[in-house]
Amino acid sequence: MPTPNELADTLLAKATTLRTTADQLTATAAQVRLITPAPPAPPAPPAWTARFPGDTKPGTIRLGSAYGSNTEPGNRYGATPGVRRTFVPDWSKRSSLIAIAKADHAVGRLPWVSTKVNVPAIAQGTMSILVELDAFIVTLRDLRKPVILGVSHEPEDNVIKSKEFTAAQWCTVQVRVREAIVKAGAKNICFATPLMSWTWNTGSRRNPADYFPGLGVWDALAVDAYQK
Repeated sequence: MPTPNELADTLLAKATTLRTTADQLTATAAQVRLITPAPPAPPAPPAWTARFPGDTKPGTIRLGSAYGSNTEPGNRYGATPGVRRTFVPDWSKRSSLIAIAKADHAVGRLPWVSTKVNVPAIAQGTMSILVELDAFIVTLRDLRKPVILGVSHEPEDNVIKSKEFTAAQWCTVQVRVREAIVKAGAKNICFATPLMSWTWNTGSRRNPADYFPGLGVWDALAVDAYQK
């Protein structure tokens, strides 16, 4: 039977061996870390690019409203609204939309201007009105800041109830507005003419496709909702 001293010597020898083995493993692990290349860094996300004038970055929205028949909303939301929708129904007074857009830009707000036009005349290609439309688009272009434009928004009742024009004529007007925007090189205009949300309700018995002017005409789909 080993003496206490012999037992102590044996345990000390085993401990020394274990320490040596641990040191060797540590050195081997360090070599592995040096030899094994680090995994490549994930690619950087692509730089954000606006899809249309006035677009917002992912994860953000632009809050605004139409307020008091084109009344200045001020900071009724606790801050300047991000966008203001204004409407001048009389085409002959369209110049007031330019003044409104300038006022919106002055306070850091995105203007969304809308007006009504003589749909049958533009659809038929009446030159005098097309010249006026071209000039209006050029004036918006020369603001040099983003503007959302709607032309003869919510046409459904005009088509179905009053029968002032057909859906096909209205779609032609939307195409002619896009042509005027392209012709003017107005890259600051976001063309988005609102339809009624009710049109997508089966109870309306409407076909939303009747009011779609085709791909590439609008920059964004706009919808006006009145339900509470």
